Amino acid sequence: SRYALNEGGVVFNETSADVDFRVESNGNANMLFVDGGNDSVVIGHNDANDGSVSSAFALQNIGTDYNSSSMGLARFSADVNAPTVAFHKSRNASIGGDTVVQDDDELGRIRFFGNDGTDFAEGARITALVNGTPGSGDMPSELVFSTSANGAETPTDRMKITRTGQVGINETPVTTTGSAAQLHVDGDGRYNNGTQAAIFQSTNNRGTVRVRTVSDEAAELFWDSNGAARWLMSCRSSGATHKMSWYNAHSTPSYTAVGSAVMNLTQGGNLSVTGSLSKGSGSFKIDHPLESKKDTHHLVHSFIEGPQADLIYRGK
Repeated sequence: SRYALNEGGVVFNETSADVDFRVESNGNANMLFVDGGNDSVVIGHNDANDGSVSSAFALQNIGTDYNSSSMGLARFSADVNAPTVAFHKSRNASIGGDTVVQDDDELGRIRFFGNDGTDFAEGARITALVNGTPGSGDMPSELVFSTSANGAETPTDRMKITRTGQVGINETPVTTTGSAAQLHVDGDGRYNNGTQAAIFQSTNNRGTVRVRTVSDEAAELFWDSNGAARWLMSCRSSGATHKMSWYNAHSTPSYTAVGSAVMNLTQGGNLSVTGSLSKGSGSFKIDHPLESKKDTHHLVHSFIEGPQADLIYRGK
C-alpha cells in the first residue's frame, strides 16, 4: 500500500514503490520532496539527480536566494555549548557497527563546487583524516586544506595541521622532514604584523631561526626597507667549504645578482671587509716576546678614536 497506519506508526510507500512524496508551503511547491527513484530528500526542488548539485545526495537543500539555499542552526542553553555539525566514520559495513578506523582514513570532508559552464567543478576541500594508529579512546588526526589550481578541478593539498600541532604549508607530510618545528613552509613566505614583521619565541633560554637548503645552494636572509636600503646575508657551501657573506645596496634577494660582498667570514674564522673598519675603543693582550717571560708577563694594547689617534702600551 501507499499509506499504512498501525501501532508502529505511520508509513508512506510501505511497498517501496518508485513514487515521490511532496509537501507544499505557501511560497514553495517543493518545500519537502522525497525522490523515490533516487532515495533522496530534497528541499526546494523536485529532482535529486538532474545536475542541480554534483551528485544525488540523500539530503539536499536547493534554492535561489540566501534564505532558500541556506541552513541555520541555533542553540539556546545557559552553558558554553554551541550547535554542532558532527561527522562519524566506522570501518564496519553495517549501520551501528563498531570497527576501528585506520591511518589515513577520512573522518569527514567539506567540499566546495562552482559551475564551470558545463557542470560543477570542485574548487576547494577541507578534510579530516586519521593521522596515526587509533585505539580505544585514542583518535590521532590531521586537518588538510586543499585548493584547485588554475586550469584544474581536482584540489591539491596546500596546508596541513597534524596530530602534533605542526603546520605545513605546501609541504606534506611535515612529520617526516627531520625537524620538530611547528611551522614548515615550502616556498616563499611573507609576514606583516605592523611594527613587528615576525616574532620567534622559545620556551627555553634559546631562540633559533633555522634556514635549511636541500643541496649546496645558498641559505639567505634578506632585509628590504620599503624598497630603499637593503641587506643580504648569505651562507654558501661548496662541498666541505662554507662561507658567510654580507651584501648591501641591491634590489634582488640573491647573492648571484648583487656583485661583491662587503664582508666575508670563512669557516676557518677569517674575516675580510671591503671599506673601513672602525671601533670606538678597545684593548687586547699580547704575549711577551721572550719565551722565559710569556707565562708571567704580558703586554696590553689599548686604543681610542678621537681628534688625536693614540696607541698606548702598558706591560711589565
